[in-house]
Order: sequence, then structure tokens, then C-alpha cells
Amino acid sequence: MNEKLNRQGLVLAIDRNELDEFLSGSGMYRLGYNSYAPGSTMLNLSPAMKSIYDYYIDEPEKRVDLELEKTLLNWLTWKSGVGVFAVFSVLSYQLKMEQSDKSPFNINKDKIIIALKEAINIYSDKLKNIKRYEGVSLNEGLWEAMQIEDKMNIDNYGIKIL
Repeated sequence: MNEKLNRQGLVLAIDRNELDEFLSGSGMYRLGYNSYAPGSTMLNLSPAMKSIYDYYIDEPEKRVDLELEKTLLNWLTWKSGVGVFAVFSVLSYQLKMEQSDKSPFNINKDKIIIALKEAINIYSDKLKNIKRYEGVSLNEGLWEAMQIEDKMNIDNYGIKIL
């Protein structure tokens, strides 16, 4: 039942150009409770990305992968800096899924990483001061959370983003 609702929500989000809200599980796009995610997490990636993958498998001609890329690049323009963290989080998740052959598509990671690094140069000071979401208990906020995850990605998967 949840998968059907998530699918309907994904289609609506694509039609409304609200994939960002779908990925965060906010607004009308509630994706259920993830008992493995910390209570202060910004995104609800496991159910959101599963819905995106299933949709891509069923309807590859709709190119939801390109919609995802467009959403990520748009997030980098958020002047608060929070979008930079969101892009890093989705990219980290996606690259791990690609490496383990759990993603039915590969995104244009090179293009996104270049844009992400440019945005980091602009917003790193803001990221250090954002003490919400995964950065709630860290001295350098979301910036430190990104560095911790990047190190884990390097150590466990050989994936370097920052």
C-alpha cells in the first residue's frame, strides 16, 4: 500500500515540479517513518529513491533520472546553504546505489560534483553554522556532517565527493 501511495506521490511531484519536496517527504509527500534514520534527518531517501527507481524501471522513457539531476542542480541555488547539504546527501546515496548495482540508472555525477564544489566554495561558512538536521550536534554543523559522510564513503566504498 505504501509503495502505491509513494508512486502516486512521485508522479504528482514530477507533474508539479516538486521532486525536492518528495525527496524530503515534506508537504503532501509523506513517505512513512524510517526507524533507521535519525530523528533530525533532512531527507527520507530510502523510500523516495526506491519509488524513483521503480518508476524508472517501469517507465524509462519518462526520464525521472534527468528530473532528479535537474532538482539537485536547482537545490544548489538555495542561498541558505541547506541545498548544498541536500545535494551531497542524495549524491552520496545515489553513488552507493550505483556502485552496488541497486540503481537502474546512473546520474551525471561529474556535472553534479563540479556544481556542488562550486556551491561549497560559496556556502561553506553557512553550512558550518547550520545546526539542524544531521548537523544538530556537530561543532561545524552540516559542513562537518558532510565531511564525516565523505570520509565514510571513501573508507567503505571508495567514493569521494568533496
